[in-house]
Amino acid sequence: MAYFTDHRARMTYRQFQQAKLPIGSGTVESGCKQFKARFAQAGMRWSRAGATNLLPFRAAVMGQQFDQLSAVASCLPLI
Repeated sequence: MAYFTDHRARMTYRQFQQAKLPIGSGTVESGCKQFKARFAQAGMRWSRAGATNLLPFRAAVMGQQFDQLSAVASCLPLI
């Protein structure tokens, strides 16, 4: 009961629905699944550094911002 009392201001689902906003986690879960798919295919193994360096590029491709990222990529330090 305390959880619902403490988080009441964030649970205005009727207002979210009226504003045509998603109230479920399906959209986020689907996005995470698609993002992960590139890194978890059969036989793929990534070092932490390799995955860390590739994550911004995967995000740029999925967000249709690859051209913007590639313009500055040569200036980024390798992690």
